[in-house]
Amino acid sequence: GSAEHGAVLFRLYCASCHGPGGKGGITNPGSAGGAIPPLSPIDRKFYSSDPQTFANNIDRILQHGSIPKGPMPEKKMLVFGMTKSLTQEEIADLEAYLLERNGVGGGGGGHPGIPPKVFFYLTMAALVLTAGVLGGLWARMRANAGRNAS
Repeated sequence: GSAEHGAVLFRLYCASCHGPGGKGGITNPGSAGGAIPPLSPIDRKFYSSDPQTFANNIDRILQHGSIPKGPMPEKKMLVFGMTKSLTQEEIADLEAYLLERNGVGGGGGGHPGIPPKVFFYLTMAALVLTAGVLGGLWARMRANAGRNAS
């Protein structure tokens, strides 16, 4: 998923209940905790440093929704996957955004931790440098081989 697109979706679908950036603080009368839980940081029972486990944990909630504990919670987590209100790609984008917000590596589809364009240019520079070094070594070996043959 795309964490960048997930941020847009979060603002549209989630921020009204979970607060800006998922920081929480929105009251939920009738729920056991009295408030909608924050998503940044997310409840430890959903957190995992393994990106796949983290995504699986939150995917169940995004797909099927959730009803908070308590006598009569006013607000409930919406069902996004089963009602088709969001596509699976959009749910993956939200998951990538939540991975990123919680500092879990791999958010955004294996993002290397720097902007993709910068990563590309650094990788290309490393390849060019490596090719230059190997080319120089090859030239030296050929020159030495020519001297030894004489």
